[in-house]
Amino acid sequence: MLSQQINLSLALDDQQIRDLQVIQKADGGCHGVCLEHLEHLEFLENEGLIRRIGSQGFSLTGVGVSVLVATDRSSENQSLDTRLQAAGMMSVAELLRGAPLDGFITHAGVHDLATFGQWLEMRRGEMVRLQARYDLGDKTMDDGMYEWITSHSAVLSEVHVNFKAVMVNASQEGSTMQKQI
Repeated sequence: MLSQQINLSLALDDQQIRDLQVIQKADGGCHGVCLEHLEHLEFLENEGLIRRIGSQGFSLTGVGVSVLVATDRSSENQSLDTRLQAAGMMSVAELLRGAPLDGFITHAGVHDLATFGQWLEMRRGEMVRLQARYDLGDKTMDDGMYEWITSHSAVLSEVHVNFKAVMVNASQEGSTMQKQI
C-alpha cells in the first residue's frame, strides 16, 4: 500500500490552540459549559480539526491531534533554543538561518542546482564506496570512523534521492509547461 505525506500550512492563534487543548482534555468530547468558553469552534470544525458529536459535543479529529502534537514540539524546540543560548551556544534556529562557518563549508563549485546535484552525487559516491570497503574487509574496522562513514552515507543518500525526485518532477513540470505554450 502506498502512503503519501502531505504537508499543509495552517495558521492558528493562541486561543484556537487553547480551544483544541480544552477539547482534548475533555477526553471523549466537549459538552455544555465547556463549549461556552470556546471561541473558535466553527473555524476549527471547518478546518477539519474537530468534529461534532451529537448536537452540542465536539472531539478532535486525527488532524486536530496532529496539530496539538506539532505545537507541543515547537514549544520544546523553543525551550531547547533558549537552553542552548543560555549555555553560550547558537540555537538551532540560528544555525538553520546560517552559521558563521557556512562560507568555509560551501563548495566553490556549487553555484546552481545542476552543480549541487553533481556535488551531491560525488559526495554520496565517496561515502558509499568507503562504507563498501569497510563492509568487504578492505579496510580494518575502526568503530568510530565506520559509524561516521555509515551515518554520512545514509544522510547523503537520503538527500540525493530526494534531490533527484525534485529534479525529475521539475523537468516534468517544465516539459508540461512547454507543451502548453
